[in-house]
Amino acid sequence: MSELENRILGIVELRASGLDDKKIAKKLGLDGTVVKMYEESAKKIINDAISKGYRTSEDIGGFVKLSPIVVDMCIRIYGVGIPAEEKISIPQRPYSRPRQKSLDAIKKAIANGAKSVDEVAEKTGLSKNTVKVYSSQEKIKLPKQPKPYSGEAISKGRTISRNRKLQIIRDSLNGGVNSLEELCKRTGIRTAEGVKIYCARFGIELPEDIIAYRQRPEIDALIEKGLSLPAIGKEVGLSRERVRQYINFSGQYKQWIKGREEVKKCPKIEERKFKESQGIFLSIVRARTEELARKEGFAVKKAVEYLHSRKVKFPQSYDFSLLQTIYQRYWDAFKEGKKLSSEEIGAGLEIFPSTVWRILKAVGVEPMRGNKIRTIKSGEKNDAVQRGFATDFSVFDIAYFLGLPRAVPGNRFSYKNIKRKKNKPLAIFCSGDSREYLHHSLASEIYEAQDCGFKRREVLELVDKSKKLVGYALEHRNKIEPKIIEGLKVLYGDANINTSYVTSEMREKLEQEDRKR
Repeated sequence: MSELENRILGIVELRASGLDDKKIAKKLGLDGTVVKMYEESAKKIINDAISKGYRTSEDIGGFVKLSPIVVDMCIRIYGVGIPAEEKISIPQRPYSRPRQKSLDAIKKAIANGAKSVDEVAEKTGLSKNTVKVYSSQEKIKLPKQPKPYSGEAISKGRTISRNRKLQIIRDSLNGGVNSLEELCKRTGIRTAEGVKIYCARFGIELPEDIIAYRQRPEIDALIEKGLSLPAIGKEVGLSRERVRQYINFSGQYKQWIKGREEVKKCPKIEERKFKESQGIFLSIVRARTEELARKEGFAVKKAVEYLHSRKVKFPQSYDFSLLQTIYQRYWDAFKEGKKLSSEEIGAGLEIFPSTVWRILKAVGVEPMRGNKIRTIKSGEKNDAVQRGFATDFSVFDIAYFLGLPRAVPGNRFSYKNIKRKKNKPLAIFCSGDSREYLHHSLASEIYEAQDCGFKRREVLELVDKSKKLVGYALEHRNKIEPKIIEGLKVLYGDANINTSYVTSEMREKLEQEDRKR
């Protein structure tokens, strides 16, 4: 029924029980005038239908868009405008057993040993749905024993209960079924894995010689060849653990073990031949690549040598353009007769000087000034680095704010065996495969440029970052700036700091204190 029909029917039933407008309205959560409007509307539309010649509840209901039950109730309660010489045909409701007698019959059937809902419905003369509804409402526990399996396969799209599946598995095994595929067809379980899970969970033992159910031909063929789990997984795009599970659940474990033993007995001639041919091919490609790189110049040549170097454990850790930049800077300085330190070569590349030194040494290039990295022996700057441990600044932020080489704070923490929690950036901005990080030091640089009178376009050029990152830093300055100020107060040991960047006075004061000590 629609919402309108439910409301009209509710009003009519309450009116028949003798309630007035206020009580009806309170029961239904309506206003008294609304109740009257519903009643008058129902009377009017039914009278209109009768005046147009409709005489049965079905015909009247079809005309006024109400069910025959609602029309029947309205005619009985309100009488409406029925002509005395005519008689409306009102269908009689079929006899229904009183609810309590039905409940008693259900309880009696269960007490007499009914073993399923079907038997209860058969003994009580009720439908299965009625038995379930009454039992659910009165919390009567119905028997769940399914009927014995007749041997037919479960049709596609049909679902059966868990207990029914278990009964089918037990009956099938007792009847001599020895195939996982047949059990899947009879229970409607899609995979042999699902059948085995059911059996393991509910204590059903499967025969040791049960016939496997091969559902993935691409894996089954590799199992027959006796390939290892990683090899099979690589071929089909699965993990070795998932392959192992499939072999076990599909019942092919013994066959796979037998294949593995045969493979281990055979000499690995094909594998050796493949590796040898692969090595020859790779050496040809490597030689050709290096030959082409030599024509491109010193930087490209050395970058390619680094990627092909056996001394490097993870040659792909650094981008080719980064390697090319390092070697190009080295070559330019060499031609001009300059001596650059590892720190100067790696300036602006977000890389440690010691790493620059290793990149140069990996291809036989001697650093111009050795591997000496500036350290702090003692003084106020050493204490400032120590205080930086208590801030949210990263080691790069601490180096920026104190005017130190970027490697110094990290070396100091490593030397003191200090383990800090990971300092997360203030924000991360992704664009395709590239990422930009907004650190405290970068935000400080942006705010300093803004306070110096630079426009947003000029700030973008100055920090060489995306418009999105700079815009975020400026829009959230009121939230980010207090964090930087608090960190600088700790770092410089001065509670009077009120700027989010290091001023020349702060820098001079730190240098003076450092020289005194």
